[in-house]
Amino acid sequence: MLVTPTPSFPAPRAFSSLDCPCPLPEGVTIRSATPEDHEAVASLVRFVGRTQRGGLAREEGEMDGEYVAGIMHALEGGVLLVAVASASASAAAAAGSSAHTFTTSCGGALVGMLKASRIGPHRCFQHVLSDCTLAVHPSWQRQGIAQQLFAALFRRVSLPEYQHVLRVELIARESNVHALRMYERVGFRVNAKLHARIVTSPASTSVPVSPVAADATHAQEQPAPLTAPSMRFESDVVMVWFNPAFDEQALARKLQLIDEACSVEKTRA
Repeated sequence: MLVTPTPSFPAPRAFSSLDCPCPLPEGVTIRSATPEDHEAVASLVRFVGRTQRGGLAREEGEMDGEYVAGIMHALEGGVLLVAVASASASAAAAAGSSAHTFTTSCGGALVGMLKASRIGPHRCFQHVLSDCTLAVHPSWQRQGIAQQLFAALFRRVSLPEYQHVLRVELIARESNVHALRMYERVGFRVNAKLHARIVTSPASTSVPVSPVAADATHAQEQPAPLTAPSMRFESDVVMVWFNPAFDEQALARKLQLIDEACSVEKTRA
């Protein structure tokens, strides 16, 4: 009889806020986002996209309503956390600068956010939270906020309602060395490299034209060959954090509920 061995996974370092070299800045707290935070989240990611080129996968102009809706969709079965600075802390940080602030639904300024989403309703991906997206206001970077957001994410995923989750995934550009090092410090490990996944050269409509001439006269009628700019690519790095609180029975119960729902739908059809 063929026996399928139980897979083993790398044991992640249990990361907590105690591992951070610095605590959250005074006046900053982390909480779960709410639907009312939509506008503040949209403003933050667009501002980061405009001022921190390469920090997020999309350019500012690509962060349309659909993109922001995708972030907020993490509230449905995923995790969406926000770091909020009190009015006094935000005013102190903005003093003497032109820092932009984005007021949340509960007051205070949104200075960071982190989301991890389900991969749709697909049965085979129920154990995965993916597409981790991190954005921290430039005026509040390098103060421990990103690490504390990840600490809060890992604590959340360790709760009973998330113990069916085995993998938390993110993708970062290979050139974003600072971010990759930070992700490793909080417990992520490199899982794969997607070579030449990102094109970094400017867009161009120029394409090379190969002259095809039946005779000399026809050749003279052909337009001059256009020169396409040399394309520049870089790799994406897939990183994963394995949940130490993962429970196979919790995943089995989750899959059973999905199977039962599918059976009901088939019966109705």
